[in-house]
Amino acid sequence: LVGGADRARDVLLLESADDSRGTGGQSLLAVRCALRCTGRGRQVRVTALTPAGRATLPWLGQRLATCGEVQVGEERLDIALPAPARATTDAERLRAPSSLDVVRHLATGWTLKSRPTAAPLQMAGCLAYDLIDQFEQLPEAEQDPLGFPDWVFWLPQSLVRLDHRQATCTVLTHVFGGGGPAHYHDAVQE
Repeated sequence: LVGGADRARDVLLLESADDSRGTGGQSLLAVRCALRCTGRGRQVRVTALTPAGRATLPWLGQRLATCGEVQVGEERLDIALPAPARATTDAERLRAPSSLDVVRHLATGWTLKSRPTAAPLQMAGCLAYDLIDQFEQLPEAEQDPLGFPDWVFWLPQSLVRLDHRQATCTVLTHVFGGGGPAHYHDAVQE
């Protein structure tokens, strides 16, 4: 999964914190992600990484229609959020619409059709320091040498969950957006 020019993209490894015994309880490996979401300022891009990810774009576009100007393409969704109203209190500023609302819409609102699972739908990502610019009035940075977005989140499609204490491994694959038998077949074949 890692190393050299053939390094896999959009693969995530999350480890639980070490406990007093010196071992983490779980490892969660997202081996295939349906979507990658990136936010920079008031612009958000959701990129489909799999056929199931492409199937979610129209649904997500409808959910986000009230948030800003949405453009849904075959491989990606772009949203331009309007400038926020001038907030006068900290509470108003923190409750004002932000690019993270896209992550909130993506992380919620799914209907689980299969039996209940101990590993619900999860998203993973990282936040950059510059995300604070959406909530605080700060001077513009003189340069951005890395060009990293304010945040990146992934919607995993296929997960491997290792429970180190129970010595078990669970493979979980999500089928998004319906898609009928073809999407289910793709999920089973992974």
